[in-house]
Parts: sequence; C-alpha cells; structure tokens
Amino acid sequence: PVIEGEQRLLDEPIYLPFILNSEKVSVVPEAETTLISGGGALLRIPPGAARDDADLYASWLALLNVGVDRAPLPIPANLSESALALLTLQPLGVEFPAPLSLRAPAESGPNAGPYAALMEMDFATGTWMDVGVMQRAGDRLEIIGGGLRRSGWFMLSRDLHVRVFDSCGATESGDCLRRWASVRSAFSQLEGGSVAGARVTL
Repeated sequence: PVIEGEQRLLDEPIYLPFILNSEKVSVVPEAETTLISGGGALLRIPPGAARDDADLYASWLALLNVGVDRAPLPIPANLSESALALLTLQPLGVEFPAPLSLRAPAESGPNAGPYAALMEMDFATGTWMDVGVMQRAGDRLEIIGGGLRRSGWFMLSRDLHVRVFDSCGATESGDCLRRWASVRSAFSQLEGGSVAGARVTL
C-alpha cells in the first residue's frame, strides 16, 4: 500500500498511467455517466450503479487505453498474442452490483472475428479472469454477456477462452436474462473447433 509520508520500494518497475483532468468524468448518482477512452471505448454507468462499499459513488472515473506492454502484471504469451486492447478504469475500489456493458472498436483485417473475450486482471492471484463475451456489431464490439463489475484493468482478446460463465442472479433484471439467452444462442451457433482456444462451459 502507498502511505503518505512513508517510502516504499518496489522490486519490479510498474507503469502508472497519468490521468489528465480532462479525462476525469464526474459521477453524479442521480444521472447517467458516459466514459469514452482515447481509443474509442465507451462505458455507460446508469444512475446509482456505481458504489463505494455500500454507499453511492459520487466522485470521478476515467477510462483509459494503455499499451499492452504496460500492464501492471505481465500478460502471458498466449494471451498477449491475441490481445486487441488494454483498458483501465480508474480509480480502483468502485463496484458495480449489476455488470456494465462496454463498447469498443472492432478489429479489422483478416484476423478479425465475430466475437471477443473481455478479461479482468485479478491482482490477488496474478491472473486474467474471463468476465464477458463481446460480439461484433458493424465497426464495434458490444457486450452480449457478463460485463464490468468493478473498476480495474481489462483486456480485450480476439480468442474466446471463457471457461465458466455465471448466469443471472435472482435479483437481476429481465435485461440480464435476455442478454444471457443471447450469449447461449451465440455459442450454440459455433461449430466445434471453429474458435481457436475456446473452452466454453455454459
């Protein structure tokens, strides 16, 4: 932890993104908040959806694109080769009880596919977790299942490597159920072996 007035030495260098004041967006609990990164990723936060512990969050958030080589923890080779983008939502510690939908520019070219995985860095284990599935819609990728449940570091990968996908909880809205059905439909249409590295359990 960083403690004011105390010196801390790190064994390994880390990259700390510099956040401009112009990149900070005020979160007003009574209104929808829209965040747009410099790379064109878009995140909408509904009124009252951001929490700090059990309280409504009413400060600032920033959504930033970061170079894949500047992740706080090294990205394994099998993931870095398929990485489309690295994003960070700052500051840490903000929770979203209902997962938020992320929109991001879609990849173009011969390697572009119809789906992408959204992954979150787990600082406790030093690994990347699957938290969402994205589908191409024109020139962008949109969440069709899962989403962001907290601020942190996120990676978009062109290869689907989702292992376990949680269904909607008892308190989730009908919108969550519709998106869950859409995800099941998307995967049911994929032929076995057609998506490199796919290990999907629904």
